[in-house]
Amino acid sequence: MKVRGPVLTLLAVVGLALALFVVNTRQEPARAPDQAARTEAAPPPAADTAAAADTATAFPAEAVYTGRSAGDQVTVAIAVRGGKAAAYLCDGRRVEAWLEGSVQGEELRLQGKDGASLTVRPDGEGVSGQIFVQGRQLPYTAQLAKPPAGLYEGETTVGGEPARIGWIVLPDGSQVGVGTVGGDPGPAPLLDLGEGGAAVGGVFVSARPIRGDDDVTG
Repeated sequence: MKVRGPVLTLLAVVGLALALFVVNTRQEPARAPDQAARTEAAPPPAADTAAAADTATAFPAEAVYTGRSAGDQVTVAIAVRGGKAAAYLCDGRRVEAWLEGSVQGEELRLQGKDGASLTVRPDGEGVSGQIFVQGRQLPYTAQLAKPPAGLYEGETTVGGEPARIGWIVLPDGSQVGVGTVGGDPGPAPLLDLGEGGAAVGGVFVSARPIRGDDDVTG
């Protein structure tokens, strides 16, 4: 009896320990194998966000902006379409330049003849940047322009001389432009938006709206 008593006591303790172990094991929630696999295989959210940012564009697929430089010295119009851009700037008297460029990330850089250039960056609902023309650098701002506001061009021959006219129509209906006949620039005639053109030297010149992918410097 002295031997059997301790043995029975030991067996009882072991049995109680096993019972507690089984209860604790059943209470612990099992982790589904497929859930564990999904958790381990899921890529970091930051990777998807970075990829989306890389493919984002700073400009709409198609838009036209019009505005003025500081001091209203120069008026500018910028057309964007399909990653390309065309622009025109003028003072309404003799200074003018046609420019072309392409969208590069967060900025547009456009080049024209005789060293004229233009930088364009998003600025709220519009754009802003710097104008470089005839040795002058001018800051400017421009806003989205809905038709009939925008950029227009007309070409013809007057008295045997080539003629080209650029018009910028602002959202308030005002116009600024330069017409060049035989290499001599001057103020553009009033563009009749209803007729779609203007008279130059007795010749009617049709005006076409300029889009971002148009060739304006060739």
